[in-house]
Amino acid sequence: MVQTALITIVFTTVDTYDSEMGLGSKLWAGVLIGIVPLISGISVLGWQVLNDKVGYSVTLATMGLTGVLGCCLYSAAGAIHSPGVLVLGRVFMGFAGANNVLFHYLAVTVGRNMQTKYVSLLAASGVFGLGLGPLMSGVINSIVEAVGLGVDAPIIFNVLTVPTWIMSIVLALCAVCFLSLFQAPTLSDQARFKQSLIFEKDELTDGPLLTWLNACLAVTLFSVVVLASGNGSTETRTAFIAISNYTNAAQVGTGFAWSWSIVGAGIYVGAVALVFSLFCLIQPLIASCFPALKERHWLLIYCLSGTLSSAFMYSYPISKTGTIVMWTFGMILFNGSLLLCKCVVFSLGMKLCPSKWMGGYTSALGLMNCIGRAIGPVLATYIGNGYLDALMFGLVLSGSMLANTIAVVVVFPHMQLSRKKNE
Repeated sequence: MVQTALITIVFTTVDTYDSEMGLGSKLWAGVLIGIVPLISGISVLGWQVLNDKVGYSVTLATMGLTGVLGCCLYSAAGAIHSPGVLVLGRVFMGFAGANNVLFHYLAVTVGRNMQTKYVSLLAASGVFGLGLGPLMSGVINSIVEAVGLGVDAPIIFNVLTVPTWIMSIVLALCAVCFLSLFQAPTLSDQARFKQSLIFEKDELTDGPLLTWLNACLAVTLFSVVVLASGNGSTETRTAFIAISNYTNAAQVGTGFAWSWSIVGAGIYVGAVALVFSLFCLIQPLIASCFPALKERHWLLIYCLSGTLSSAFMYSYPISKTGTIVMWTFGMILFNGSLLLCKCVVFSLGMKLCPSKWMGGYTSALGLMNCIGRAIGPVLATYIGNGYLDALMFGLVLSGSMLANTIAVVVVFPHMQLSRKKNE
């Protein structure tokens, strides 16, 4: 939860903050948002190596302390007027955001028949963090502005930097909790698990079967990139739509905007994202009501739902209130479908993956998720300078989801390859 909040805690303030340092283009805001998940993806292998050497607790605590450093650098960058320190702070936040260690922990400690439930819980926690970031920022900023620490106050501790100062405290507490309260396998247990994989009998000796397994795993990784980029781009786009000028949007391009305050935008983006965490929590309950539908069926259903609901992401000739209603409804349908789809993809992929490949595959899952989360904000801010070209943005969303759905359809009959692991 805290890892994903690192991405979104700056959603509604980063555009103003980087402008204070002369980075006027909205593309810079997208880069500063997207660099966190990108660095998270790059760092997954390093964190996995560290985890093998020192264990889960120390690794996760080290991530937390790295995030503390990143938040402090980001908050201090404005006071010393240094874009380099600003970027460096987001880079360290990125190192703190890798989630592959948590997925590896689930793969090692949770039985396969329970993985769907726990992956959904982990996904719900991550989505809650995505919503918590802008929501917490909005609430904090409303308090900060009320006590006279708005944008005109010293930048070292004002509405633009207080949220990340507070996030550094939260991350420090997380590090302490991982060291003192977290229950994890010992290093000797981890070593025995790895040794058992070395001597595990290879169940896949048939050439075509192995080929289709590789194809299915490749499609799951591709899906994660598409789904994560769709989520990241629409969340970022929503923040820019909310705070951008309504009159300018009506006169230029094919986009729309709402002219909301930073506080209002943060609360709105956070509240909508929190709804998605509820979706992830109830997904296993919904699936249990339809036992005839396996995970591969739900994957296809959610892909189709995401493709069709992308129609709500375009701009239509309606009133400002109408765009708020349509965009909100579209966000719930589109992002909800993508998040539920990603829950199923993670669970299904971990079940299809042979145990020998699990370490590399969970790292690949984390990498693809981070790459998608990095692409999304840059995509959202690059097309139309943040919000102006709704047509092209909608076409990109629809096209990527359609391509993903076609890929799933192609491998769908073979997503029950393993007799033991899937159905």
